[in-house]
Amino acid sequence: MEDTAAVVEETGTAAAEMASAAEEIRQAMQAVSTVTEQNAAAAEEVSAAAEEIATQLGEITASAKALQELAQTLQELTGRFRLGAEGPVPDGLRSLTPSAAPPRPEGNGRLARAGRSSLRGL
Repeated sequence: MEDTAAVVEETGTAAAEMASAAEEIRQAMQAVSTVTEQNAAAAEEVSAAAEEIATQLGEITASAKALQELAQTLQELTGRFRLGAEGPVPDGLRSLTPSAAPPRPEGNGRLARAGRSSLRGL
């Protein structure tokens, strides 16, 4: 009988240990589940951020292309003009260049006449 009592006691102790181990496993699995859920949520956030970045990158690329086209157009437009004696004036702009004005007489015409008339009396 003592042997049976010892076996029953050992069985009870083993069952308690198994129950404790099972609880530890349950808690560990719960922790794994929690971490998995957190990772899934983080992955969704990263995915959404990546999509937003891709959208912004597309917009930036389009803006850069438009800016490049504007710069090229501006360069083409300003490339038609020459300053100083850098070269011939384009035909379309020849009529806009100032023509050589005849030289002006020195001094005011009225003063020049008055000076001549005062010299007559000398």
